[in-house]
Amino acid sequence: MIYNMSSAKQQGFSLVELLVSMTLGAFIIAGLVSVFISASTSYRMQQALVEVQDKGRFSIEKLREGIQLAGLGLADTDVPVRVVAVGGATDCDNSSDAVLEIYFNEDNAALDSLMCFHFDQVANQLQRNLTIVGTAVVAGNEVTIIDSVDQINFLFAVDVDGNGVDVIGGEVYQTAAALDAASAPNWVDVVAVRIELIVASNTGQVLESAQSLANPFDSTPAVSFNANVDDTRLHQAYTALVSLRNRML
Repeated sequence: MIYNMSSAKQQGFSLVELLVSMTLGAFIIAGLVSVFISASTSYRMQQALVEVQDKGRFSIEKLREGIQLAGLGLADTDVPVRVVAVGGATDCDNSSDAVLEIYFNEDNAALDSLMCFHFDQVANQLQRNLTIVGTAVVAGNEVTIIDSVDQINFLFAVDVDGNGVDVIGGEVYQTAAALDAASAPNWVDVVAVRIELIVASNTGQVLESAQSLANPFDSTPAVSFNANVDDTRLHQAYTALVSLRNRML
């Protein structure tokens, strides 16, 4: 018997089989890439959420600690807190467009020991400095509380008649400019500070386009926040009303 060697030869893939296998492989790879991209995007979003939440809580707490000292050891006729601008008359030197200054006398001694907390936004950082009233704020002594601060603003609740804050009477909320311009209410009448803060995550490439927050602080007229065009970080707005407990007694 003659054995047919040709029938024992190894058969290869046909062109159709090869095309089918390549197509299936491409689909599998595309699915794996999609899963990886989705997981990576989800991770960045979660990381960004943690960052803005931590920044918001920490910055509000540090501002609260300072604001609640306002007016400690001072007379009711003394200014406990105010915002000063570049070139404005102030007991503490300042270097930014808007600086929150908090005055207190911790040891209830002579006024030459009157202290001033100096909260400032410099290069998107919230900084705090401490000095004695009448002396310059020393550069290099500042403490950076958080970075990536895109916006910070302060409004003030006032009590002109001593009967509590009257919303109907227009005592809430006053801007720094209004308190500077009017004889009443003025800085002496401030009993609470409203903090308005927008922070950004350190993690980038979180969003597909720059974020827009529609009137995040319920301003009238409405004022929206728009991140820079190439800024794809996550942004979050925070508000807090902090009473001056030394003026609420």
